[in-house]
Amino acid sequence: EAGFFLWLKVKDGENFTKLLYSKYAIKVMPGKYLAYGKNNNPGKEYVRIALVHTEKKNNNSLNKIAELLI
Repeated sequence: EAGFFLWLKVKDGENFTKLLYSKYAIKVMPGKYLAYGKNNNPGKEYVRIALVHTEKKNNNSLNKIAELLI
């Protein structure tokens, strides 16, 4: 068993994280929390998704994430 991280570009990682949790109770990590820089933070447009659950649960969550991106 193993985990895998997916970095997804979403324009505003922190706001996307809050929206995803409030709508679906799915937790992801805003990319800016994992990088340095206040003004030029390279992670601010990303979220990090940990694919650590079963394939079924991961797919269900990824489908909900995709709904927010469309």
